[in-house]
Amino acid sequence: MPVVLECKSPLFLYTEDDVNKILENHGKKLKDLEVDLVSIKEWFKTQPHIPITPSDRLIIFFMLMNKFLIEKTKSRLEMNYSIRNVMPELYCLSPLHPKIRESHRYFKVIGMPKLTKGLRRLCIIKYFDDVSFNITTIISRTIMSMEIFALYDINNGNEYICDYTNVNLSLISKIKPTDIMKLMRLSDVSINKVYANRFSVVHFINVSAAGETLFNMFKMCMKPKLRQRMLVHKNIESLKEFYSLDMLPKDYGGTAKSLDEISEDFQEFLESYDEYLSKWIKIRVDAKLRPEPLVNDDILGYYGNFKKLDVD
Repeated sequence: MPVVLECKSPLFLYTEDDVNKILENHGKKLKDLEVDLVSIKEWFKTQPHIPITPSDRLIIFFMLMNKFLIEKTKSRLEMNYSIRNVMPELYCLSPLHPKIRESHRYFKVIGMPKLTKGLRRLCIIKYFDDVSFNITTIISRTIMSMEIFALYDINNGNEYICDYTNVNLSLISKIKPTDIMKLMRLSDVSINKVYANRFSVVHFINVSAAGETLFNMFKMCMKPKLRQRMLVHKNIESLKEFYSLDMLPKDYGGTAKSLDEISEDFQEFLESYDEYLSKWIKIRVDAKLRPEPLVNDDILGYYGNFKKLDVD
């Protein structure tokens, strides 16, 4: 069956030409994906511990994020389901759950509709001071969002703008060193070891003295390669050196919708999938049915005996 990758949502705009360029960047054509899809779906039939076969679009997303390395793609797809047994706290809230809904108020994570010149998705992150702030809830929502966005988006990776306007002493007083380690650990496992969405740069704007303190705390926990991709801007005007006006929201001197408007669009989009995601968060693997024993996986443990991660 021919692979269909047409744009299906105004939240994630891309053209047929964009898709072809992205695939060409990896030495691939649409017809090549058909063979890879069949191979991976056949492999899932041999994995009785996984109760579901992912959709074609989800498989293609994982192939793209893993540079079309088939074995690595299989491993990440398998981890997408196995990780739930290790971190059930990240897979227990649906989009309409009160904690998830209120998290949209204090933590904005949005993707700009247009792709960058490098065919990447520009994502913007901004925190708002709120007593309900909860790191686990934020990561839970991020994971759900990535699962749904994978069904709609095609890109060459992500670029980020992190707005530190509201990062102040009040926030820093709420975050303990153990919280930072928890965030880095959860992010590394749930995102890097599952979705592995590549990013080329992170722009930090409106960084106050307090924000710089928090920024440096996080940088200490990062690998050198990641630290090199962090750019701190003295003002938002310098963002225009990297992005055209139609790529930036009104908040940052651009001509696109405001951050709040796009955030509302994303919340509505995510909540429209509440029924789907309510079932999705309940999916668990049966380690006893795993066809081959694990060999000292740093997350899942030995022989399918899942590790308990210390993230409390």
